[in-house]
Amino acid sequence: MRNIIIVEPQSSGLKLVEQALEEGYQVWLASAEIGERNIPDSFKNKIAGIIHCDSMSADNIFQEVQKISVEKGINFEAVIPGFEYYVDVCAKVAKDLSLNSLDVENARCCRLKNLMRERLKQNKVDVPDFIFLKSEQTEQDIPSEFPFPAIIKPVNMSGSMHVYKVYSRAELAEKIKIIINSNDNDLDLAVSKELLIEEYIDGDEFSVEGIVNSLNGEIHIWSVTRKLLGGASGFVEIGHIVSDFSKLDNADQMIAYTKQVVLALGIDKGPFHAELSFCKKRKQPILMEIGARLAGDHLPELISEARGTSFFKSALNSLLMQDIEKPQLWQGASGICFLLRNQDQLTAKIEQKLDCIDWKYLKEMHWTVAHDTQIHGDFRDRICTARFYGENIIELEHEMKQFYELNQL
Repeated sequence: MRNIIIVEPQSSGLKLVEQALEEGYQVWLASAEIGERNIPDSFKNKIAGIIHCDSMSADNIFQEVQKISVEKGINFEAVIPGFEYYVDVCAKVAKDLSLNSLDVENARCCRLKNLMRERLKQNKVDVPDFIFLKSEQTEQDIPSEFPFPAIIKPVNMSGSMHVYKVYSRAELAEKIKIIINSNDNDLDLAVSKELLIEEYIDGDEFSVEGIVNSLNGEIHIWSVTRKLLGGASGFVEIGHIVSDFSKLDNADQMIAYTKQVVLALGIDKGPFHAELSFCKKRKQPILMEIGARLAGDHLPELISEARGTSFFKSALNSLLMQDIEKPQLWQGASGICFLLRNQDQLTAKIEQKLDCIDWKYLKEMHWTVAHDTQIHGDFRDRICTARFYGENIIELEHEMKQFYELNQL
């Protein structure tokens, strides 16, 4: 049997586990099994085993994998990140095990936003103007001529956590203080005190999903979607539609730019998720960030549905150094919407309105149990997720618009 390791699967990583099991792999899940880092009970009778470890430490994972290898007489074929925070960790473990994976330094450049910006700038790929602020620095270390509005963000987080748009040095100083004093964490990963201050790019935002064929380096683009943003910070994704992007304005330009980014960062295998803004001023796409991993927000599922073929299967095959299929012709359009927590809204009132609409394309919907009522301005504000699918893109968009408007009741 062929044995693989997936480290801390979350979000789309859970679907990757299901795909690997379906393909007949012996799947071992590496996890700390504490706090938010744990394995769902539904997997525990299906997988080969759990490798208990400090999943933030490549050295500890390597030691625990070595123990299992010796005890069980197992040779592992791959170490795969189950979530964004483990991309560089898995690359280091794979290197120590002499397995195929992303180059360790390339993986770090995909994980940390400051390294990403530096690498792209060195390779003459257009990026926003930026300044890297070390933990001991303050707004006084930023040149007086740096323009506003600007964006401030920690270098290590996902889901728009502590991403702020600021309009002055005073506001920038305030947000720096908030981040520095924050005890927030995601999956037990603390918010970094090292920050990226960058030029605000005014323009529509897009998500580009693709897979690199690990056998020949060919970059397959599976989806280009326009992101719908909202929430208290203005940076929370509230939905997107996956459909034929061939007629999308500037699609060819965005695809060419994304491929330039992928090559510059050395992403030579597996899936990637890029977030771009089409800059009105420069009249070109500019990278917000890219991850050498599956997208969240059910995007790979939406793509698989709209394309009629599994994005997860091709992503897994690429990571395991196997040939992959090119994306198939479009079968329809898939969409997802999020309702955000609103202090002026009662869930019961929204549910009442939902029941009054005759939904045609709504496939599924679920509510998130809120543990607090604070407005965070990031993914934690989502209280309801709805998925849509249909062949008539115009009708589907209209129905999704009805759902969005529930946030403005």
